[in-house]
Amino acid sequence: MRLPQLNGKLERALQQDSISLFELELTLSGKPLQISLLRWILKKHAYHILDHLLRNRLKALSAILAPQDLLTYLCMHPMVNGVLKLLDTLEELFPGISRSTDSLGNNPLWYCLYRHKASSTELAKALLRNGCDPDQRNHLNLSYRLCRWAENLFGIRY
Repeated sequence: MRLPQLNGKLERALQQDSISLFELELTLSGKPLQISLLRWILKKHAYHILDHLLRNRLKALSAILAPQDLLTYLCMHPMVNGVLKLLDTLEELFPGISRSTDSLGNNPLWYCLYRHKASSTELAKALLRNGCDPDQRNHLNLSYRLCRWAENLFGIRY
């Protein structure tokens, strides 16, 4: 799916991950927060802006993307430092979100399986600190720990 073009100033705000420039441009444009803009924020890895939106425009952001879906996306994303800060923010705003499951019974640890192993280790540790259960079984009766064990033993990559 192609994203619509951004105006130059808004694109610069996202590239610099500048909250003040982003807020100024969003206010001057008079446009509400929309899914296409959220996609750009995620694509540009503008995690300071996303953290700001979580803290200051939670209702508008939640109308576009459920917090659990945002957490799932972040767990699959390769940028660790920004993701860890956003995980802390999500836990602060939604205590216990790291223990949530999707419709298949997968907790956020499952989505770390799709990341590069080095970057998923730090995120997995943060999820575990927040109470995510590595032995929780999903609808296929598989757990994160079991899949990591198989990956290490047999070289299976998910």
